[in-house]
Amino acid sequence: MAEDNILELSLLENGLDFIIRGLDELYELDDDMEYEQYIYPISKPQKDYKYGVLHLFSGFLLLLKERLSQHLPELIFAGKIEDIKKQLNNGRELNTVNLDEALDRLQIGPKVSFSESDTEVIRKIQKYRNRFEHYKIDVNQFELNKVIIDFIDLIDRFLIHELKIDITSTPLNTNPEIRAKVRSIESVYKRINDKRLRELVALGEEKVKKFQSDRESILRKLDEEAYLDEINQVYIDDFTMCPNCCKDTLIIYGEFAGVCSNEECNSYNILKNCDKCGKVTTGYEWEEKWCDDCDEEMRRVIDRDD
Repeated sequence: MAEDNILELSLLENGLDFIIRGLDELYELDDDMEYEQYIYPISKPQKDYKYGVLHLFSGFLLLLKERLSQHLPELIFAGKIEDIKKQLNNGRELNTVNLDEALDRLQIGPKVSFSESDTEVIRKIQKYRNRFEHYKIDVNQFELNKVIIDFIDLIDRFLIHELKIDITSTPLNTNPEIRAKVRSIESVYKRINDKRLRELVALGEEKVKKFQSDRESILRKLDEEAYLDEINQVYIDDFTMCPNCCKDTLIIYGEFAGVCSNEECNSYNILKNCDKCGKVTTGYEWEEKWCDDCDEEMRRVIDRDD
């Protein structure tokens, strides 16, 4: 048989494929969402519960086996280890462990255990999976939605902590739409944004440190860059009011944008453009935020209408 006709999927690849297929069955994106942006979480499944749950459960079990295999390859097979080794040496095909056996062996071998709340989620998904596969199902849709989200959160944490894999950035044989579905799940979305925020805060701390080391020279240069907008008769400079010290000392342009130049403050604020007028204001780029002027204008309109 030609080599290119042989299909090979490792435990990990197979498990991730099931996970992604499960997400694809459960979730669909709004046509207006752009895949490369940090999109808002979808609060509940919108497509096929049955195949979504079946695929997620199968993928999770394969991930458990992958973790067992990393510790000792024979652990993924049912039976005693010595018997397993003999049968494998004789070329026998063996059955792999079920969920209960996998969970027990994870505790004994690599010493991986799940909390009481996580175990409850696993058992609930197992119950729904069995019902979907073997007989009719009658379930509260809101409860099932919550369990699915909790299970996806559990899978995400298991991948990160036990398999060192970030499913939102790992190269997978999936199209951009399916990768965007992963990012849209509530727990994963929160983790991505938390990570992004930590990176921005760390960058801000470096900016403040660098600014403080040459404060006078930087301020002198910023002052030289200020100018008069002759058309609107407005004096334009590189500062606005700092929300921490309430002084007009927050740098909004250039290398030190976000740094407060007030020596008694020395804080850092993340900046973005107002979603209404485009003026620089404080806030996170992935969240809608208006500047103070636009907020005041909106309040005046509301008060007038009332």
